[in-house]
Amino acid sequence: MPTEFDWLTLIDKRAALREQFPPLSRLRSERPGSASDNRRKELIAADNQLSKARAEQARWQEAADRNARRQERIENEKRRREYKGYQAAKHQLKESA
Repeated sequence: MPTEFDWLTLIDKRAALREQFPPLSRLRSERPGSASDNRRKELIAADNQLSKARAEQARWQEAADRNARRQERIENEKRRREYKGYQAAKHQLKESA
C-alpha cells in the first residue's frame, strides 16, 4: 500500500528521461546554424516584418483619417462663413429697403 512518500512510484520515468535527455537527432536539428534553426529564424524575421508593416499601415491610416477630419472641418468652416456672409447681406438688404 503506497504511502504519501511513495510519489516516486507515480512518476513516468521514461517520459522524464525523454524530457531531460532528448534524442541526438532533435538536438542536431535545433543547434545554431542548422536548417531548422535557420527556418525558425526566417519565420521570426518574417513575422516581425509583417508586424512592422501592420503598425506602419495603422499609422498611415490614422494620419489619413486625421487629414480627412481636418479637411471636413475646413469645408464646414468655409460653408459656415459663406452662410454667415449670405445672412449678413440679406439682413443689410432688408435694412436698406
